[in-house]
Amino acid sequence: MDKKARKPYEDLALADRDRHGEEMMSYIPDGSDSRKRTFSTIAPKKAQSAFLLFCTDETPAVEAILGHSRDTVLKVATELGKRWGKLGREARTRYDELAAKDAARYDKELKEHEGALKSIAGGPGPKKGPAVQHAIPPADVFEDDPDDIGEEDEEPSEDEDFEVDEEPDQEEPEEE
Repeated sequence: MDKKARKPYEDLALADRDRHGEEMMSYIPDGSDSRKRTFSTIAPKKAQSAFLLFCTDETPAVEAILGHSRDTVLKVATELGKRWGKLGREARTRYDELAAKDAARYDKELKEHEGALKSIAGGPGPKKGPAVQHAIPPADVFEDDPDDIGEEDEEPSEDEDFEVDEEPDQEEPEEE
């Protein structure tokens, strides 16, 4: 599109940018943060690792020796890490087995939870259609200098044109 045909759109973009700036000058946030992550209250608890299960068992014993205060939290964590490092294979095997059972529990509960969500939502969701390629506007569309809007652009060469994919790429299923 040449600059003459683009001029009305560039004028609209500049006016919209100015309007947005004026609105933002008087904007007062309401205190809510839409970027905060929300959690499902009915989702299953994640599986604990072998180390966390060990810490759950050993924390009371370590706190009995070191005491329990805000100052000793780091000391307790350090001591638990040292004890885990010194733990033999046979003792670790016990915690590895407990972690595997907890992972199986989590997988089972997660599948049940996802099944419940699908039944509430009414199915697996919408199917995706063919991929759509959008043209990327030239970099100078939103330049701040309004004086050069009336100048003519050079015609693009053949190698600057791009093609639009008619069909999305289909991935082949992996064979085992």
